[in-house]
Amino acid sequence: MWPRIVNMRVMANDLRENKVGRGEFFCYALLSILGAVYIVLEILGIVPTEYFLYEPAYLSLVDNFLSVISMVGITAYAYYINKNGDHKDFWYRYFSLGFPIAINLFVILLVAGFLAGMLGLIDFETTSYADLVLETLVIGISLYFTHKYMRQIAHHEAESQY
Repeated sequence: MWPRIVNMRVMANDLRENKVGRGEFFCYALLSILGAVYIVLEILGIVPTEYFLYEPAYLSLVDNFLSVISMVGITAYAYYINKNGDHKDFWYRYFSLGFPIAINLFVILLVAGFLAGMLGLIDFETTSYADLVLETLVIGISLYFTHKYMRQIAHHEAESQY
């Protein structure tokens, strides 16, 4: 179980072979739903978002738009891939695969954010266009991983060992 929590390839192989238990799936689904609810509450202004000392309103709107579009768009795209494959157990696959993707993206975002901050590309006290570029990059990486591994699962493609 532990290797697949952080390794997308292992999770995809285990999902393809139906090795991920239903209890484990419910944990992934619950954590994913709680994360999505938190993002929605943040967008609606119910949860305080005082991360930055200054955040222009237009950048906040663009950030919220990107968050909603990426959540809905990546889910719809994963559904499309699954539907064009064997069309089985979409939510089971999506939530289970989404967990290691989210963990890996979090690590990538931390490293990229740290490096961008150290190089002076972003300022941790204000929101800027560089933050949106970083967010767009993370969304693109998420879309890539979702495409790659959902296709591998739904189309029963073996991943190259190279």
